Amino acid sequence: MSKHSGLGRGLESLLSSSESQYETAMPKDPEGAVEIPVESIRPNPYQPRKTFDKEKLKELSESIKKHGIIQPLVVRKKGLNYELVAGERRLRAARLAKLQTVPVLVREYDEKQMRELSLVENIQRHDLNPLEEAKAIQELMKQFDYTQAQAAERLGRSRAAVANLLRMLNLPEELQAMVAEERVTAGQIRPLLALADREQQLKVGRALAEHGWSARTVEEVVKTVKEGKKLQVLDERVVILDKNGKPVKDPSSEKEKKGKKKTSRVSGDIHYRQFEESLIEALGTKVRIVSKNDNVGKIEIDYYSLDDLDRICDLLQGKNESENIDTAPWLKTKFPV
Repeated sequence: MSKHSGLGRGLESLLSSSESQYETAMPKDPEGAVEIPVESIRPNPYQPRKTFDKEKLKELSESIKKHGIIQPLVVRKKGLNYELVAGERRLRAARLAKLQTVPVLVREYDEKQMRELSLVENIQRHDLNPLEEAKAIQELMKQFDYTQAQAAERLGRSRAAVANLLRMLNLPEELQAMVAEERVTAGQIRPLLALADREQQLKVGRALAEHGWSARTVEEVVKTVKEGKKLQVLDERVVILDKNGKPVKDPSSEKEKKGKKKTSRVSGDIHYRQFEESLIEALGTKVRIVSKNDNVGKIEIDYYSLDDLDRICDLLQGKNESENIDTAPWLKTKFPV
């Protein structure tokens, strides 16, 4: 799932949308900002983030020294001082840069709005891994009793994309830890959701972490496991074994040997594979591109339930309740030549 620069579409919509439920609006023009003393800004009491990367803060402070703060912080009045609403990293970096004042937009938010804005800003962070994002979205839904569709709207994302992230929380904790530790990617681990048996999920997940299989190979392994067949993976190729542990002959290979017409990839195999990987990562399910010749072929997409089909259709159509959100960027991907 891609991240957005600046405030992020979801947070920006909460802060600035003219159609928002909030009475005040963030000016699109930075002229609406005012300079206030850094020392007059108190921390956001609802900030869920407790640790910040020191090196990245130092880099940001150096940038601020050279270019200043381009995006104003957002604060609300609190007694004689101010309370931070959004912009924790910029405020910390400004202090490191020893700035005396910072540009801010002063807004009026109640406690509920403050909590929501803090959670949304946390989710919009660039350094969250997919599992951290999923947990943060789950917390947002829990605190405000949101449905997946409502959470997606607040974040400026598609419902299907949010559902895709939340599904990972159904995996065993051991597999979730693999994602958090970046031993495997979300695209690699997501196919395991098709396995109902948690022991099978763990077995395949551990093998995935050990061998570093591609998402496409994991899909093949999961399909074979669901069929109750024994298998072996050789150079990213799934080989089905008989009860004695010997490879079973592939009927399609025998047909090819006999000269029968077979639909296959005839050229540029690596390009087809790269495109498949992109679609598997985006859709969170098995995808195959089968070419009849260099210019004609088909794309096969697997689904495992009606809900899964609905989720995939939403992703393909780029459906989202928020306007102007690009939820299907893979549809614009150019096929490698």
